[in-house]
Amino acid sequence: MKDYLKAIVHALALLVHRRAEALEIVAREPMRLMKVSNFSELGRRVDSIAEMLRVKPYPTAEAIVNSSEIAANEYGATVDNPVTLWDLHWLKELDDEGFIDDLLKDLHS
Repeated sequence: MKDYLKAIVHALALLVHRRAEALEIVAREPMRLMKVSNFSELGRRVDSIAEMLRVKPYPTAEAIVNSSEIAANEYGATVDNPVTLWDLHWLKELDDEGFIDDLLKDLHS
């Protein structure tokens, strides 16, 4: 799980900080699967996603509240503490180990 999360954080970092490299990767199989044939359209789509991303993907307060509301409304869950729906220990561990900060330093060097 930790390696999977590292890959996700790395992908987020590329999308946010190295657009050209990210587009080069996305222009392969993902572009075909998205049924996009125009590279500028692909860039527009990637940019529309990337502008909302954060390299440290901790949930926002809004996301925590929304997931709690969905759990209650859709599944009848009683949620006393909305944060209990989120397991952030893998992300926190990577962050505490310096993985994310080191990755960002590498990308900016």
